[in-house]
Amino acid sequence: MVITTRRTVLRPWQPAEADRLHDILRRPEVTGWLGDARPATREQVEDMIARHLEDDGIPVCLAIVPTGAPAPAGSVMVDRLSHGDPQLGWYLHPDAQGNGWATEAAAAMLDYAVGTGAPRVWAGMWPHNRGSAAICRRIGMVDLGRREDPWYGTVEYPLARHFCVWQPDAEHPLDVLDRLNAEATLPHTTEEPPVGPDGWTYPGPP
Repeated sequence: MVITTRRTVLRPWQPAEADRLHDILRRPEVTGWLGDARPATREQVEDMIARHLEDDGIPVCLAIVPTGAPAPAGSVMVDRLSHGDPQLGWYLHPDAQGNGWATEAAAAMLDYAVGTGAPRVWAGMWPHNRGSAAICRRIGMVDLGRREDPWYGTVEYPLARHFCVWQPDAEHPLDVLDRLNAEATLPHTTEEPPVGPDGWTYPGPP
C-alpha cells in the first residue's frame, strides 16, 4: 500500500530502514505516549517491519517519508479495536516534529479508514497528550473529552482522551463507550503513564 499526500509518501517500512525505526522506538519520549511504554528492541523492530511489509487493508502501518527526505520521519497506522472499529495512530522521530507531517499523514489515513465503510474511526491518547489532540482537531475528528477507556484503561489510570468520526446512521461513539465500559473489567497496573514535555502528568489538565 502506498499513499501520496502533498508533501509526503506513506509506504511500508523497508528492512534496510530498521536502524531508523529502532532509533525512534528506542526513545522513552516517543514510546511513553504509546500503549506500551517500553522501548523497542532491534529484534522487535525487525519483526514489525516484516509483519507490516505486505499490509493491504486494516491493520496497516506505513512509514511517513517527507518529499526529499533521506529517511522516514515516523509512522502512521490504523488497526482495529476489540469491537472492530478502526483506530488511528502515529509517532515521529523527535527531530521530525513541528513540520506538520504527522497531521498530513493522519489526515490521509483517516480518509483511507473512512473509505473502507467503517461506521466509526477513533483516535485515543493519554489525557494530557496535547500534541496528538491538536492533530485530531486539525484533521476534523470530534473531541469526545476525557472518558473512561474500556480498551487500555486501568484501575489506577482509567481515563483517555477520545476523538472519533462516524457515519450518520452509526451508533454514536459515546453510546459505544458507555456500552463497552459497562462490560469492561479494568486491570491493575504498576506502571505510571508518561510525563508530557511540558511537565504535566496524568490525568493532566482538560
